[in-house]
Amino acid sequence: MGPLSAPRVAAAPGAATGPSELVRRVAFSQEQARSEAPNTGYASVYPAATLVKIVAAQLLVRLL
Repeated sequence: MGPLSAPRVAAAPGAATGPSELVRRVAFSQEQARSEAPNTGYASVYPAATLVKIVAAQLLVRLL
């Protein structure tokens, strides 16, 4: 796998979790990879990123 392999390319948009830009980035990476690997990378990173955002928000509320 090269430096911009499909799972790595899909992990960045998965962590960003912005729906409109996210769809374009995943579609682009899937087109470039010509496989389902970007979808797999996105599907594995998105839930984790969402949970991290929820926990971070709760910590900020408690600390402030």
